Amino acid sequence: EIRTTDSVLEVGYGLGFSAAAIRERRPRAHVVVECDATVASRCRAAAPGVELLEATWQDALAGAVARAPFDVAFFDDFPIVATPARGSRWR
Repeated sequence: EIRTTDSVLEVGYGLGFSAAAIRERRPRAHVVVECDATVASRCRAAAPGVELLEATWQDALAGAVARAPFDVAFFDDFPIVATPARGSRWR
């Protein structure tokens, strides 16, 4: 359950379904960590008001901790990290 007084950390924006459900509940703060540039761009366009940390969750941890405490954490990362040679994993 997410309340309007909650601060939410979401790791992995993906297709945005979870972020949309979280935003419908209007939390006080919503921080998304996303490592894929294409997906991060989609998050920026589709999720106004979300604070986006463009990094792997491991690299973003220090930045996210600085924004703590979080009342709710949603963790749904994807094991394949995009590389310059491979490009985005989301087509």
